[in-house]
Amino acid sequence: MWAGWEKKESGWQRKVVDYGNEALKRIPFEEWGLKSIPPLSARRKEEEISGKDSVEVAFPPSIIPEGQVRDVLKSLSTEREGLHKKRLVWSIIGMPIVAPFALVPV
Repeated sequence: MWAGWEKKESGWQRKVVDYGNEALKRIPFEEWGLKSIPPLSARRKEEEISGKDSVEVAFPPSIIPEGQVRDVLKSLSTEREGLHKKRLVWSIIGMPIVAPFALVPV
Protein backbone atom coordinates (compact mmCIF):
# COMPACT_ATOMS: atom_id res chain seq x y z
CA MET A 1 0.00 0.00 0.00
CA TRP A 2 2.83 2.41 0.94
CA ALA A 3 4.65 1.78 -2.34
CA GLY A 4 1.43 2.47 -4.25
CA TRP A 5 0.94 5.76 -2.42
CA GLU A 6 4.56 6.75 -3.17
CA LYS A 7 3.85 6.46 -6.91
CA LYS A 8 1.01 9.01 -6.76
CA GLU A 9 1.77 12.42 -8.26
CA SER A 10 -0.24 14.44 -5.70
CA GLY A 11 -3.13 14.20 -3.26
CA TRP A 12 -3.59 13.39 0.40
CA GLN A 13 -2.00 9.95 0.06
CA ARG A 14 1.19 11.45 -1.36
CA LYS A 15 1.28 14.01 1.48
CA VAL A 16 0.95 11.21 4.06
CA VAL A 17 3.86 9.38 2.39
CA ASP A 18 5.99 12.54 2.36
CA TYR A 19 5.32 13.27 6.05
CA GLY A 20 5.90 9.62 6.95
CA ASN A 21 9.22 9.50 5.12
CA GLU A 22 10.33 12.72 6.84
CA ALA A 23 9.44 11.21 10.22
CA LEU A 24 11.39 8.03 9.41
CA LYS A 25 14.44 10.10 8.40
CA ARG A 26 14.59 11.49 11.95
CA ILE A 27 15.29 8.02 13.41
CA PRO A 28 19.05 7.69 14.00
CA PHE A 29 20.72 4.98 11.94
CA GLU A 30 21.98 3.27 15.10
CA GLU A 31 18.42 2.72 16.31
CA TRP A 32 17.20 1.78 12.83
CA GLY A 33 19.91 -0.90 12.61
CA LEU A 34 18.64 -2.56 15.78
CA LYS A 35 15.40 -3.51 13.98
CA SER A 36 17.17 -6.55 12.50
CA ILE A 37 17.78 -8.00 15.98
CA PRO A 38 14.67 -9.75 17.33
CA PRO A 39 13.41 -8.80 20.82
CA LEU A 40 14.42 -11.01 23.72
CA SER A 41 11.24 -12.74 24.89
CA ALA A 42 11.16 -15.32 27.68
CA ARG A 43 10.97 -18.16 25.13
CA ARG A 44 13.90 -16.82 23.08
CA LYS A 45 15.94 -16.29 26.24
CA GLU A 46 15.45 -19.96 27.21
CA GLU A 47 16.38 -21.07 23.68
CA GLU A 48 19.54 -18.95 23.70
CA ILE A 49 20.61 -20.20 27.12
CA SER A 50 20.05 -23.82 26.10
CA GLY A 51 21.96 -23.21 22.84
CA LYS A 52 19.08 -24.04 20.49
CA ASP A 53 18.86 -20.57 18.97
CA SER A 54 21.27 -17.69 18.47
CA VAL A 55 21.27 -14.34 16.70
CA GLU A 56 23.97 -13.51 14.19
CA VAL A 57 25.27 -9.96 14.35
CA ALA A 58 27.35 -8.60 11.49
CA PHE A 59 29.96 -6.06 12.61
CA PRO A 60 33.35 -4.82 11.42
CA PRO A 61 35.93 -6.70 13.55
CA SER A 62 38.59 -4.10 12.71
CA ILE A 63 36.55 -1.42 14.55
CA ILE A 64 34.70 -3.34 17.28
CA PRO A 65 36.49 -6.19 19.06
CA GLU A 66 34.37 -9.34 19.34
CA GLY A 67 34.30 -9.18 23.14
CA GLN A 68 32.75 -5.70 23.10
CA VAL A 69 29.90 -6.39 20.68
CA ARG A 70 27.41 -7.30 23.42
CA ASP A 71 28.26 -4.14 25.39
CA VAL A 72 27.94 -1.94 22.31
CA LEU A 73 24.54 -3.45 21.45
CA LYS A 74 23.33 -2.98 25.02
CA SER A 75 24.38 0.67 25.07
CA LEU A 76 22.78 1.33 21.67
CA SER A 77 19.52 -0.28 22.74
CA THR A 78 19.24 1.60 26.04
CA GLU A 79 20.75 5.05 25.41
CA ARG A 80 17.51 6.56 24.03
CA GLU A 81 15.26 4.90 26.58
CA GLY A 82 14.70 8.16 28.49
CA LEU A 83 13.63 10.00 25.34
CA HIS A 84 11.13 7.27 24.43
CA LYS A 85 9.71 7.22 27.96
CA LYS A 86 9.30 11.02 27.98
CA ARG A 87 7.52 10.99 24.62
CA LEU A 88 5.27 8.14 25.79
CA VAL A 89 4.21 10.17 28.83
CA TRP A 90 3.44 13.24 26.69
CA SER A 91 1.48 11.07 24.23
CA ILE A 92 -0.64 9.67 27.07
CA ILE A 93 -1.22 13.19 28.43
CA GLY A 94 -2.19 14.46 24.97
CA MET A 95 -4.58 11.62 24.09
CA PRO A 96 -7.60 12.96 26.02
CA ILE A 97 -7.05 16.37 24.42
CA VAL A 98 -6.97 15.16 20.80
CA ALA A 99 -9.37 12.18 21.07
CA PRO A 100 -12.53 14.32 20.62
CA PHE A 101 -11.17 15.56 17.28
CA ALA A 102 -11.06 11.93 16.03
CA LEU A 103 -14.77 11.58 16.81
CA VAL A 104 -15.87 14.76 15.02
CA PRO A 105 -16.90 13.97 11.44
CA VAL A 106 -15.08 16.00 8.81
